[in-house]
Amino acid sequence: MGQLPASAVRQLAKGVPADKVLLPNIDLTPKQRKFVRAMAEGSSKREAYLQAYDTRKDSRSVGITACHVAQEPKIQAALAQQQAVS
Repeated sequence: MGQLPASAVRQLAKGVPADKVLLPNIDLTPKQRKFVRAMAEGSSKREAYLQAYDTRKDSRSVGITACHVAQEPKIQAALAQQQAVS
């Protein structure tokens, strides 16, 4: 990943949360944003999916679907940005 824009660095230095500074540049749904935020805070893919999406906890497909969501290019980009400032 390249360097962060100067404006993003300034906002982060002022204490603005990383997801407020970086994620507006990536077109994510509210649920995808919640998924990325949970992953950035240390949740597993499965836990992040359960937090972000309305689904049954005991569903067998949760882990598989969570992996598919995590592999989406825009999710990967958002996670990379989050990890760059963590």
